[in-house]
Amino acid sequence: MTLDSYDLIFARGISATGPWEQILPHDFLQPHLLRTPESEGSDRFWMMEAWTESLKHHGLTQPNPAVGCVLVDAFGKEISRGLTQLFPGAHAEKTAFDRVTNSNSLVGGTAYVTLEPCAHTGRNASCADLLATSPIRRIVIARADPNPLVQGKGIQKLRAAGKDVTIGILSRELTAWNLNFLTQQILKRPLVALKWAQTLDGQLADDSMSSQWISGRTSRSYSHWLRQHYDLVLVGAQTLVSDFPQLDIRDCFRPHQGQPLPVFFDPKGILFQQPKEIQTQIKSRTLKPGRKCILIAPLSVLDKNPRSWLHGLSDLVILAQPGHSLAPELIDIISGPEVEKALGRPVQSVMIEGGSKTLTQFISAGYGDIFHCFAAPILTGGEKNRISIKKTLNQATRLHTIASNQLESDILIEMISEEVKNRIFLPS
Repeated sequence: MTLDSYDLIFARGISATGPWEQILPHDFLQPHLLRTPESEGSDRFWMMEAWTESLKHHGLTQPNPAVGCVLVDAFGKEISRGLTQLFPGAHAEKTAFDRVTNSNSLVGGTAYVTLEPCAHTGRNASCADLLATSPIRRIVIARADPNPLVQGKGIQKLRAAGKDVTIGILSRELTAWNLNFLTQQILKRPLVALKWAQTLDGQLADDSMSSQWISGRTSRSYSHWLRQHYDLVLVGAQTLVSDFPQLDIRDCFRPHQGQPLPVFFDPKGILFQQPKEIQTQIKSRTLKPGRKCILIAPLSVLDKNPRSWLHGLSDLVILAQPGHSLAPELIDIISGPEVEKALGRPVQSVMIEGGSKTLTQFISAGYGDIFHCFAAPILTGGEKNRISIKKTLNQATRLHTIASNQLESDILIEMISEEVKNRIFLPS
């Protein structure tokens, strides 16, 4: 089956990671960022309600996907709703059923679920069994679950029990919402997201590095939401000493329920030799006491700097990159036990925030599953701070746009790779 690039583009009011009214502070919202309401009582209406429910636990359910479920009676009236609880808590379907006060209301009703119900018993009982043995008549599912323990078995159980099963409502949007989980299941590695802001002529900073921000406040608010969406946020050492980024979540609508684990890559060892005033800035803004951070540097750099101010930071975990194959080795390291221990759970995703050289190295190595690019209507000229992969048009990396939105004067373009399109977005 083929899928045209145009068919991937989401409806108005929806970004790659959620509806805008659930992401931005309400005073940031502009009319063109609001969704056209779904027809009340339609499958799309109720699936959107299930998605909205799942958003309440954004950043809290990993490694489980954030799933929502809404139960509706035979007359189209909502009975209850539920969402995936903090790991390893109850799944969305169980939460919704636990909130039912009158079991007779389920007779002939419909369940709307944002991901295929699980078909196995582990820390939680099978949600497919729960639905199959209930008086619910119909189950509407956004998309199938590629987890080998599920992988269509939940749908098979429901149909074998005589349930009417519909699949594919808001499938593209909820595939994007669960892309971290789906990438881990299908590609067997963490998702790599690439995010940057640039001038219209492609500069990620001017040549003198004189300004911290290219994009506006609404773009920065969405960047904070994205940090909550991914497990790790990775920047190069030059970005750290130039911008002193906080790499935390401050300005998005939903409660800031989880902070990403910051990761710094220092291929040349520039962090180890910084003067006192730069050390102080970094410690006060980024490497704050009580917040775990990861520093990755080549083994040769660590051997040359056995006693550095960085070794005295108790919350900084320093890890060695053994060779010179940048992106594959970094993916192996962030998937490893030291980072998992610091994060407190297995790593499903990492967002590369910069700078230009780090982004270039990942793109050149073919690592980039989803791209968040903010383009500001300014021109600076310059040559130093650009993504520069030096390919001809015939060799170009081809991406597929899933969302394009105007955030004040900035244009946000969100894209997925060819591999993600073909292996994750395409219906199985």
